[in-house]
Amino acid sequence: MAITKPDNKEDARGPTPMGLSKEAIKKAHLEHSFSRWSLRYPLVAALLSTMGGVFFGFDIVFITLIALSCGTSGFSWLYNYVINAGSFERKYIEKIKAIKAQQIEDRRQMVARELKEFDCDQGCAQLDLFRAKFDTFVDILGGKLNPSEITHARYYDIAQEVFLRGMDNLLAIVNAFKSIQESRPEADQKRLKTLKDTNNLSEDQQEEVKALERRLVLYNEQKERISHLLSENETALTALDETMVALSKIETSTESKMEMEDAMKELIEMAKRASLYSNTGSA
Repeated sequence: MAITKPDNKEDARGPTPMGLSKEAIKKAHLEHSFSRWSLRYPLVAALLSTMGGVFFGFDIVFITLIALSCGTSGFSWLYNYVINAGSFERKYIEKIKAIKAQQIEDRRQMVARELKEFDCDQGCAQLDLFRAKFDTFVDILGGKLNPSEITHARYYDIAQEVFLRGMDNLLAIVNAFKSIQESRPEADQKRLKTLKDTNNLSEDQQEEVKALERRLVLYNEQKERISHLLSENETALTALDETMVALSKIETSTESKMEMEDAMKELIEMAKRASLYSNTGSA
């Protein structure tokens, strides 16, 4: 599916927390481990003890303080980064999911209200379908992978990216409707016909003809864009269906991981394109 970049720099995501990729989780884990007071304060104590030893001599007191401080920091690092790694990843994944889910729901309700204002029934139906299909996808995925697994988080993030891009398209549709809501194509066409049926147009009338023609072109371009974005979303919804059917047929086993990757292939490509356009759109 050719993902279309939104007209404006705003998309349907709102402020986005760090993602659920392995790189994002690793970075968050490192920051968490380094931010612990049990690592930082003992390091400061070790530094001060070392400075004291330089000035006053390294007697047993300074050596003991340095050893204890370094040992405490080392244990803190070992516990938070190694021993407690699994617990941190689970809590982090659930926290990010909850934050993003709330942001998405808030924006979904806003987009739904604006679509209804413009009587865009197809857009409203697509918004409901994206929500329902994403929830069903998560249910199926939960039956194949443990929600605490990084692979589960990655596939969850991919499907959510497709859902978000669908909302971006619907937000772009709302903006397109707004840009032409004051247009009067029937009146413009009627006036244009009257002018073109007139002989020996004045210079001002010729300029009016050009302005009317340009206005009608802009109106038609926005109507075509709305149709194109709706078509894109239908393609994405079908891709979600195909992925869910493929996942439902896979037996859970070690050998099934490659099959799951194949089943997710189309959504992965969509998510990559959506992420690319989102980044360039917010630059």
